[in-house]
Amino acid sequence: MKISSQRYQISIDKIYGPLKSEDLNSFDYVFDPKDHITDEFHSVFSIKIESTKKALTVGLIGSFYAIDRKCAALDGSTLIVLMDDEIFVLDLESISLVQHTAIGNESYFSIYPIQNGYIIHGEQTILRLNKDFDQVWRFGGSDIFATPDVDKETFAISNDQIFLEDWNGYKFILDLDGKLLQETQP
Repeated sequence: MKISSQRYQISIDKIYGPLKSEDLNSFDYVFDPKDHITDEFHSVFSIKIESTKKALTVGLIGSFYAIDRKCAALDGSTLIVLMDDEIFVLDLESISLVQHTAIGNESYFSIYPIQNGYIIHGEQTILRLNKDFDQVWRFGGSDIFATPDVDKETFAISNDQIFLEDWNGYKFILDLDGKLLQETQP
């Protein structure tokens, strides 16, 4: 994933397979708040950060199930990264982990910034979190929010509405307050 602003150009790539201790030397900074490196069931996001002041690489160690597509949001000098059910908040000026939060007990695919918070696309639920990452609302369908056609988009946000499709073919439209506007059965 690539994300940028006037000050920062950031690329995030998932490293598959367990990271060995000697691999840590390839990063300028490493954050592993849940001590995932002690087991072999983890993944690493390699985050390359370029600014007018510096260029460096950060390693975030988190859930094996983390997906590096649509996994981050940039707010000024704060980078918010979703790694499955964990949110990492990095201060890009000091290169420090300012917050680490677990948001649930399922797999989460992507994070989308909205006014005063974030929408999280999960396997079983859609969440709205406030800026402090507290849950505002949760919505679930009849099955997982994926379809047998892996190339088909099952989640989109447009014009302050969330468009969803689940495995059973049910389609939903929500507003950003979690209100169900429309449900279409297959």
